[in-house]
Amino acid sequence: MYSRQSRFLAAVSVSLILIFSRGLLAAENTFARQFKSGDSVCAVGDSITHGGSYHKYIYLYYATRFPDVKFDMYNCGISGDTSWGIQSRVDSDILNHKPTISSIMLGMNDINIWLYDANKTSPEDIAKQDEQIKKYMENMDKLASRLKAGGSELIFITPSIYEDTAKLESHSCVGANGGLGKCAEKVKELAKKYDAAVVDFYSPMTAIDLAQQQSNPEFTLVGGDRVHPGDVGHFVMAYEFLKTQNVPQLVSSVIIDAGMPKKVKVENTEISFIEISDENIKFKLHDRALPMPVGNESKKALELVPFMAEMNQQILQIKNMASGDYEILMDGQIVDTVSSQKLSEGINLAENVNTPMYKQALVVADLNNQRWLKERDIIRNIIAKEFYAANSGVDVTNFEAMKAYLLADLEKHNGKESYNWVKGGVDSYIENKPKMEEVKKEIADLTAAMYEKNKPAMYEYVIRKKQ
Repeated sequence: MYSRQSRFLAAVSVSLILIFSRGLLAAENTFARQFKSGDSVCAVGDSITHGGSYHKYIYLYYATRFPDVKFDMYNCGISGDTSWGIQSRVDSDILNHKPTISSIMLGMNDINIWLYDANKTSPEDIAKQDEQIKKYMENMDKLASRLKAGGSELIFITPSIYEDTAKLESHSCVGANGGLGKCAEKVKELAKKYDAAVVDFYSPMTAIDLAQQQSNPEFTLVGGDRVHPGDVGHFVMAYEFLKTQNVPQLVSSVIIDAGMPKKVKVENTEISFIEISDENIKFKLHDRALPMPVGNESKKALELVPFMAEMNQQILQIKNMASGDYEILMDGQIVDTVSSQKLSEGINLAENVNTPMYKQALVVADLNNQRWLKERDIIRNIIAKEFYAANSGVDVTNFEAMKAYLLADLEKHNGKESYNWVKGGVDSYIENKPKMEEVKKEIADLTAAMYEKNKPAMYEYVIRKKQ
C-alpha cells in the first residue's frame, strides 16, 4: 500500500528494531555514489562474499531499476581469506578487473574467533585479541592504498556479525561479535582517511538480532555455524548497501483523479492516452523500470527491513472512483481485484506476482542467479584452490601439478566429516579448470541476456467495476 499509514508502520517497525538495541548500536552509513554505466565493481572479501548473495541482490536491484545502466560486478571473495592473506592476490584477482569501485568487507577470519570465549577475559587473552585487530587494520590500510593506487574508488563495509547471542546447538565463541564491533569502528576511522563511504552491516544486523531474540531466542540472521548469513541476512545486507547509495524509492508511479480527467501525475513512466467513464478507466503505461522480485528464500527479510516501502514502490493510485470493487487488467489479463478505497489510497504493484512486469523481472532474476552461481561455484572455486595451492609452493599454472596436489590434500580428509565438501570442490576444479574461459563466456552471455530481457514494455491497463 502506498498510504501514509503503511509508510508510518514501516518506519515504526524499523525504529522499534533500533530501540531494542538500547542505543548501543546505530548504523553510521555515509553516502556512496550509485553505480553507473561502464563501472567495474569488485566485491572484495572472504567466504561471506565468496559464497554470499548480497552482491547478487544489489546487481538485481540495478538490473531492474536502471535497465540502461550496464556495469560489471565481480565476486572477489575467497573463503577463509584475511586482510593479510589477500595481499598476494590484489593484482591478479582484483586489479585485473580494472575496478572503478571496490567494496571491501573483511574481518571474520582476521579476529580469529577462537581467541574468544566466555572464559577468555584475562589481560593476556584481551592482548591477543587486540593484536589481531591491530594487524587487521594495518593490512586493511595497505589493501585500501593498493586499490586506490590502482584507480579504484573505495567503499568500506563493516564486518557482518558473529552470532554469539542466539540459542543454537553450535558452540558460541562469546565475545567474538564484540571483536568484530571493534573492527567496525576501526573501519569507519580508516574510511575517513581515504575519504570513502562506509556501509554499516555490523550495527543494523546486531540490532535486528537483539530485537528479534527478545521474543525468539533462536532467531539469527546467521546460519547454524554462527558465521555465515543465509539469504535473509544477505538481503538485509543488500538493503543496507543500497540505502548507502540513496537509491530511489519508486519503480514508477501513476496517480489519476477520475473526477478530473486532466489531473494525472506520473513518475518514471509515460502515459500515452487515458479514457474515463463512470465505472471504467483505460490507459497505456510504459514504465522506465521493473519491480525487483523478492524470492521465497529471502522474503522473511521484508519483515526486518523496509525494503518495499523505501526502495520498491510501483504505485497505482486512482482517486474518486465510484464505490465498489474493481478488476485491474493488463493487456487483457486480470492481475488483481481491489476496492475503490484501496485504489484511492494507492496500491504497490511491485508486490503483485501476477503482473507482466513482475513476471519479466523474474526472468531477469533467473539469469542473474545463473550468472552468480557459475561465478560462485566454478570461477571462485578455481581461484580459491589456486590461491591456497600457491601458498604451498605449487605451480598453479601446471594443471597436472594442481590436480595431484588437490587429490593428495583430499586424502587428508578421508574419513572426516569434511571429506564430501572438500571432494566437491576438488571435483569441480578438475572438471572446470580446463574450460574456465568457456565458463567466463557463459557468464558474460548470461549478463548480456539479463540486460536484453530487462527492458520494460508498454501495457494497456483497464480498471473496470467488478460485476
